[in-house]
Amino acid sequence: MIIAMQTAAKVGAKINCSPFVWCSGNLENRIVIGPTGMISSCVEVQSPASELAPYFGMGVITENGIDIHSNRIRHNEKIAIKTRNCFECPYEVICNRSCPSRNYHSTGSTCTTDKFKCEFVKKIMPFILHNFYVATFKN
Repeated sequence: MIIAMQTAAKVGAKINCSPFVWCSGNLENRIVIGPTGMISSCVEVQSPASELAPYFGMGVITENGIDIHSNRIRHNEKIAIKTRNCFECPYEVICNRSCPSRNYHSTGSTCTTDKFKCEFVKKIMPFILHNFYVATFKN
């Protein structure tokens, strides 16, 4: 990614590689309706059979109407505020709301940042911060 960003800069192009942007099932404004009628806050969770349905399931649409599980609408918020094991990392603020679904598939916990994202952020952030510094103070 760093080589791609350096190459793009040489030819006057830009690559959007922000570690601040990701899909997050914690978002309160996302509603996904799966083919089974399940209402979820995560695009990966579209069936009650999903192992993540207890975390992201919010209700179901049936022929009789919409059944919202009011106790689950705010449950997603609880995922983001649990204690993580990254507090000593200078980039913890970037990873602390990473994708709970990806975390779960990678680590078995919705609240532990997946190792790929962790390593990516640790490698790319010094490069991004250095470029920001150079653009701010050297130009």
